[in-house]
Amino acid sequence: MAKRLTKAEQAEAGLRVALSWPEYPCPEPLSKEVIRERTAHLGFGATNAIRLWTHNTHGGTVSFGCVGRSCHAPSGDKTTSQGCGGPWFDTQEDAYRALRWAVTRRLAEELLTLDARISRELADRSPA
Repeated sequence: MAKRLTKAEQAEAGLRVALSWPEYPCPEPLSKEVIRERTAHLGFGATNAIRLWTHNTHGGTVSFGCVGRSCHAPSGDKTTSQGCGGPWFDTQEDAYRALRWAVTRRLAEELLTLDARISRELADRSPA
């Protein structure tokens, strides 16, 4: 019979899984060419846009925004900013998966930097 994990052990196991790379491939955002093709029939203006999903890596959020021929909005249905913005995805799931990959990479880079600092500190304390 398998041993039941305590809540603390379950939490630790969850953290170990969270620290691993995702098992699914990182979704590719829609290219500017695809967005251009999808918006080519639209006129210019704040309400002439298509609705797509995007993510904010630093805020850890996913939102349903819009992108037009020359403008975008990371949320809402009227464009508010110039340029295409993005990254843009067809589905909320793809936006979340890409966000997970982006956050994992950022945290891995931070941990790598921290590990290098620890190694340098240890090397500085070692007798020559």
